[in-house]
Amino acid sequence: MTAKSNIPEAVSLVKNSEKITNYFGEWPSFHDAEILRVQLDRQKCSCQIEIYYFKTLNEVDSGGDYKQAAHCRIVFQLLDIELLELTDFNYQNVISALTIKRLQDLIEVTLHPSYGLFGKIHCRKVILKSIKKNGK
Repeated sequence: MTAKSNIPEAVSLVKNSEKITNYFGEWPSFHDAEILRVQLDRQKCSCQIEIYYFKTLNEVDSGGDYKQAAHCRIVFQLLDIELLELTDFNYQNVISALTIKRLQDLIEVTLHPSYGLFGKIHCRKVILKSIKKNGK
């Protein structure tokens, strides 16, 4: 096992991924992230996905809820889409995880279901367009 094997594959597949790892101290799972916006562009065969996410700490507050930190909005741009399968878009779209992995000559972005929107997208390039601190 090499030291690099502990780094999620997404880090090497997403342009500007270091902005996310610098902000959170690691590549997050995106558990309980909310999909705020999905914008499709037929001319560029691309889409942008805007996500609201925060880090859940291993500490509880006086009410017994886990403390949160690093609230932000993250925008990913997916270019040269080959496959797009999204379903159950809703008034609230929470995912259990977001995974990004190599799939032969494509990149697969999967929005794992929790409540509302989920699915997968196969594309040739993923770019972190922005990360805006303090979220909503």
